[in-house]
Amino acid sequence: MTQHDLATALRKRQRLFLRVGPHEFTNNELQHMFRFINECSDEDMIDSYVTCAKCGAKSVAGPALDAVIAASKSDDHFLKLSGQHCMGN
Repeated sequence: MTQHDLATALRKRQRLFLRVGPHEFTNNELQHMFRFINECSDEDMIDSYVTCAKCGAKSVAGPALDAVIAASKSDDHFLKLSGQHCMGN
């Protein structure tokens, strides 16, 4: 995949979650989140999937991230290859 193709697939994944996922957001909050997802740069979208929200550790970065993106066949495949779960504390 290219970085742009991956970011596009990850955006689609986020929008789908917001449409059907279990949540209690107001319509205003949902509109704000959709806008954020659409305006987020490709780099930031991908970074949000490889950065632990708890400790900020990255599961993969730099040239290794580029290699994982290039080897990925889909967004699901990227998540498996990137080791999306935080290894930090």
